[in-house]
Amino acid sequence: MQSLNAIIDTTSFEKAWSEVADDSVPPPGQLFAQALLDRFVRETGVSSLVPVVDPDMWEHSNWYFWVIQSGRTFMIGVEPLPDDERTPLRWRLFVSRVRVPLLELLFRRRTAHLVPVEFLATFEKVITEVAAPTSFSWKR
Repeated sequence: MQSLNAIIDTTSFEKAWSEVADDSVPPPGQLFAQALLDRFVRETGVSSLVPVVDPDMWEHSNWYFWVIQSGRTFMIGVEPLPDDERTPLRWRLFVSRVRVPLLELLFRRRTAHLVPVEFLATFEKVITEVAAPTSFSWKR
């Protein structure tokens, strides 16, 4: 799955890590992910597969959810970057287009899985409105 990463600095969401250091404790960022999802579903033409970022929608250090625009499904992730001494706090937000295995076998077009520019523009707008970042950069 190809993804694009946005690295942002923001003071809009807290990044308090648990005292327990193991993979059974969720990372910070659930409220941030929910705020992004809420903003996405208010955007014209964007719908969601789930209305809530459930407490089990995380893996390792990131929260994730899915949205649909123009018939394409995208996975969005929110990951707090582990630089706790930094202010404002740094986050990695990622977007990737969800592949459909059967179509991939039939067509095998690498470009079919790229994230469209229109969706990236919507994603950037949502990030800006929700997090009011002091810095924002795209990384592959």
